[in-house]
Amino acid sequence: MFKHKVKFAVLGFTHFLWLSITPFVLANDISSIFYVSKNDNGNQVHYGIRLNQNCSPIGSNPVYVYWRMANGKTQELRGLEQPAYGISKQSISGERVDFILNGFQNRGIQKSLFVKSARLNDGNCQVLAFTTINGKQVQISSIRILLSKIKRNPFTGGTIGGIIDSITVVSSMGDEEVIRCTSNCHFGL
Repeated sequence: MFKHKVKFAVLGFTHFLWLSITPFVLANDISSIFYVSKNDNGNQVHYGIRLNQNCSPIGSNPVYVYWRMANGKTQELRGLEQPAYGISKQSISGERVDFILNGFQNRGIQKSLFVKSARLNDGNCQVLAFTTINGKQVQISSIRILLSKIKRNPFTGGTIGGIIDSITVVSSMGDEEVIRCTSNCHFGL
């Protein structure tokens, strides 16, 4: 009986320690570096990054992706959504993470992105995302997807298929590059 109490005490202390340390470890994460929106609803796909206390990327896949729904709730991508919004690969070099979006790669679009993190004078972490627009390196703010022939689930109203007409990359200065979809433009049912 005594052994079980010791095990529970150790387990309880370990759980307490983990919960008390976790907010400090995750405190530097940036939940939204840029986002993808579509013309069919107000939901957005956001890309964030996990950072350590020095504002350096954590792990082999620090950039992550999730849905921010129009109602403000968040949720993970489902498996079927990974080919469109997921990240195909990430490579880290110091404070920089290079990555390619599945949605670009799967459509033959040669556009890579990278994020760079830094600690500001006030101690906060800053992360900016970059790509090229019309051959010039720019800070990216968003990507807009123009869909047509949208098919909806009759029960939920969610999008289950359609055609991607174009993908527009938008810089923080308002520059835009419209990329017409020419390969694998049909999606879903």
